[in-house]
Amino acid sequence: MGIAAVCNARAVASRLPRTPERALEVKNLTLDAQIFVAVARLDLLNFGEFLGHFCYAPHTHERSGIDPWVPRSAMCSISCLILEFAMTLSFSVSPSVVHGCPTRKHRGFTLVELLVVIAIIGVLVGLLLPAVQAAREAARRADCQNRMRQVVMAGHNYESAYKRFPGYAGEMAPLAVDVGSAAARPEARGVPWMVQIMPYMEQTQLSANLGRIMDRVPGVTPVAAADYTYIESVVQQFYCPSRRDAKAYPIPSPISDKFGPYGARTDYAMSGGSALSTDPNNAVVVMEQPGVWYLGHKIKMSEITDGTSTTLYLGEKAMNPLRHKTGTDYGDRTPIAGFPEYYAASNSYVRYIARGTESDSGTSCLACHDFGAAHVAGWNAVNADGSVRTVSYSADMTLLKAIATIAGSEQKTLEE
Repeated sequence: MGIAAVCNARAVASRLPRTPERALEVKNLTLDAQIFVAVARLDLLNFGEFLGHFCYAPHTHERSGIDPWVPRSAMCSISCLILEFAMTLSFSVSPSVVHGCPTRKHRGFTLVELLVVIAIIGVLVGLLLPAVQAAREAARRADCQNRMRQVVMAGHNYESAYKRFPGYAGEMAPLAVDVGSAAARPEARGVPWMVQIMPYMEQTQLSANLGRIMDRVPGVTPVAAADYTYIESVVQQFYCPSRRDAKAYPIPSPISDKFGPYGARTDYAMSGGSALSTDPNNAVVVMEQPGVWYLGHKIKMSEITDGTSTTLYLGEKAMNPLRHKTGTDYGDRTPIAGFPEYYAASNSYVRYIARGTESDSGTSCLACHDFGAAHVAGWNAVNADGSVRTVSYSADMTLLKAIATIAGSEQKTLEE
């Protein structure tokens, strides 16, 4: 590139009249081209040494902001190529010229130049891609928080109308949860909390149709095929954008025998309270203190004596990432239409603070009862006053259990 600049300067000079004034212009033009070569050579040397520095001093990655996963061997190779190319740039031009240019003319890019450019672009893409992905995930997590806040605000509107929070609708106790003295009330059969708040989320018609299906098709009686469209109708606010698309997913048997092959889901669950894991295999948890969702009873505002700002209302539920879209996760089998006669229906939309929280894992045993998320930074939680937090997966269990209860006489604050 530098030699080409000098060539161009002398080619221009060859077409100018040979006068003393023109000779001075030619000299200045050639000098400018040589200065360009020197600067280009210096820039490439500096950049090559910069990459080489990270090749031999990988511990500086963290201080520099460069992601440590960039292969050092590749960086070393790129550094060597850049240094080698820089050393080939010369400050002078061969005296063997024809009309002011060398007999060997450089046209376009050389192979080495092209490889260096491609390598540099590859390095830049490798360094920028993680930052772009992190920014996109931060946007999805913020969108998830906004959706959850809308769900809780709809719950508050329900409470203003009925003087109780949405919740129990005739379900049996959640699978593998010992609820103690709490008892199911089949006579309270109805639609689950997700459908109860739909009229306050601009989904009045869908709520009415799901209520009609619940009233007219009790038990395991199959739903008419014409009503499948309501079972499959999604409410976007119930889905986490980091986990899966807002659409209907397969329903496993025996639930599919009633509702058909597909159904809408929720990625969020109401707090059932705090629980203790006593089983060595983590199969069963024992409820210690009730939460906003309580078996056999809908909670009044006055019953949240711990305070709405220190009581967990809604959180993201833990799931197996291999079953996000299959419908076979034990904590995701029931569609939002509800199925109170099914023994594990409420596991799909009620969770407990029992064994901790974690990012979705294929080997996790938290998918039946606990909170979790598809986010890297933590799981989103909304208090009963509508405040939203991203909670670390390593948060103290004593704190989490305190905020999961409505009347445990603890008033701990949930921090980011």
